[in-house]
Amino acid sequence: MTRQIVILSYLEKLTEFTSGKAVSDLKLNFEKLTDSEELSNEEYALLLISLGRTLKFESLEIVAQELAIQSQISNDIINEAKQIPAIMGMLNTYYKFRFFVEKNDENAAKEYGIPSLRMNSLAKPLMPKETFELISIAVSILNSCEKCVIAHEKALMDLKVSRTKIHDVMRIAAVAKGLNVL
Repeated sequence: MTRQIVILSYLEKLTEFTSGKAVSDLKLNFEKLTDSEELSNEEYALLLISLGRTLKFESLEIVAQELAIQSQISNDIINEAKQIPAIMGMLNTYYKFRFFVEKNDENAAKEYGIPSLRMNSLAKPLMPKETFELISIAVSILNSCEKCVIAHEKALMDLKVSRTKIHDVMRIAAVAKGLNVL
């Protein structure tokens, strides 16, 4: 089954008892973004798994896992996608703090020093580095960490990822957040 068919079926079930202009807009936007040619089936499924976990949007995470299994993604990589929100949540929280205090105090960076937080999963992910960075930037935007969004966008630029692809990821994250409120 293609991801479009799976997502269309999912959206029908999700919005079965909800209607209105906002619901229609969210549904239409998500359907449109399902057709993104920028993201592979693997990237799309792993992104949705992490977004579902970040947003505590269980039904999105479940349908994304179905897509991942259909795409024959290994359990280890699926589990990594489930764990990215945890490590990014820790880092996003810490770096929001650093951004806030360093913005107004030129001595803060020096006085607080290095984070001393383990981040090995960032350096050597099981999934392709590009996929990991795309998921990380999406989770960082949902967690409102400006410093992390900037860092992950730079990492994606260094990997020669197009801004069109990054834009699709950001729009998927935004629509998923909206759908989660339904």
